[in-house]
Formats: sequence, C-alpha cells, structure tokens
Amino acid sequence: MKPTLFAVMLRPASKMSVEAANWHAIMLAFYQAYQLMNSAAHAGEYPHYSVSLQFVSFVDLRSFLAAACQYVDGLE
Repeated sequence: MKPTLFAVMLRPASKMSVEAANWHAIMLAFYQAYQLMNSAAHAGEYPHYSVSLQFVSFVDLRSFLAAACQYVDGLE
C-alpha cells in the first residue's frame, strides 16, 4: 500500500517488513483521521491552513483508508 504523506514523514528510522509498514501506516492513518476530526470540532484553537493543503491531505487520507479496507478485507 502507498502510505499517506503523514505516515511517510513519521516512518521509523529502521527498515520494516512490508506487513509491518502497512500496519504502521494504517495506525497512523487512524491517528491522522482522529486528529482531523478533533481539529474540526475545535477549529478556533488551530491556525488557518490553505484550503488546497487541507483538500489534498483529505484526499490522500481518504484514498489510503479505502486501500487499507481492501488490504484488511483480503486478510480473511
């Protein structure tokens, strides 16, 4: 799976197996989604970011989560 940019930036320094990297990216995507929901609920407490940056981040996260669902469904 292609990880989100957020997961790429927070990858560990040591090399991981493909399976470990996939699960690492999935857990970070859940964290990213949680943080985005939290920031939406408390929008006044965060600085303003451009709409295009937010849009690209959301599209990246959404496409990764769709791929992650297919990955997890394929494990059964």
